[in-house]
Amino acid sequence: MPQMPKEQITEAIDQAVVFCRSKEEAKEYESVSLRGVLYDLGYGIDQVENVLQTCAKRGFWYCLDSSIPHQDGHYPAQAVCYWGPDQLRSRLECLHTEVAS
Repeated sequence: MPQMPKEQITEAIDQAVVFCRSKEEAKEYESVSLRGVLYDLGYGIDQVENVLQTCAKRGFWYCLDSSIPHQDGHYPAQAVCYWGPDQLRSRLECLHTEVAS
């Protein structure tokens, strides 16, 4: 899988935050997943995987996506990886800015 530049990953995360905020402001309180939001924004599968992996490395791994294991090594079902738009936005806004090596 080709690696996206850091700036593009940051832009994708920022766009996901704006997407979630628009859902909140429109009072469309429906559950969203980061994978689904990124697809809705037009990102392809490799780009989505890059963003998901980066979010996990930056501290948001718990029920992020079925492709991201919990710290105990178990993978969550995709059905539990949905959040309210305010919850997903909050988690994305709290990501650590530097990726640990």
